[in-house]
Amino acid sequence: MKITLNMLSDAGIEYSWNTIYIALLYDFIEVSEVKDYAIERISSEDYQYNEYINELAWGTTDKSLALKLILGGKLVKPTLPIKKLELEKIRYTILFALYDQYKEFYQVFLKQIEMVYADFGYPEDMSSFIYYMPSNITTKEAKSPSNNTEENFMLNFSNLLKEINQRIEMHSKS
Repeated sequence: MKITLNMLSDAGIEYSWNTIYIALLYDFIEVSEVKDYAIERISSEDYQYNEYINELAWGTTDKSLALKLILGGKLVKPTLPIKKLELEKIRYTILFALYDQYKEFYQVFLKQIEMVYADFGYPEDMSSFIYYMPSNITTKEAKSPSNNTEENFMLNFSNLLKEINQRIEMHSKS
């Protein structure tokens, strides 16, 4: 699934060139969104002239050129901790959008979560939401009707979103 700047905003995610770069690098965003972000930056009060941002604002359909311009303009700091944080922001944004879009369509929602699970390298915190993965629920708990409802699933998923968001906020402050 691809994200947009609007999806990041709707999810309450603070994004930067780091976010845009990682999203583009891993094919989670269209090149046209890079142009939109460049225009957004140019329009901001704190914008300082940067030829690379100006070039990106003119738009390109070439992903490699956009990545080179972002790197060439020294707009990002591609370190491992930053990469992990930005991927977490992207994953949160996608899960937030899926929850909002498919919460009334349980089976479709499950399939969408399964795709995100694969796209992000099978994160452990999502495994309990994947039907073919072993559950953390014991046999005794599984017999309880309250543990097998869609409502319970959605509540647990909502809790996962809160946990991811807390991790993002914690790492963004450090």
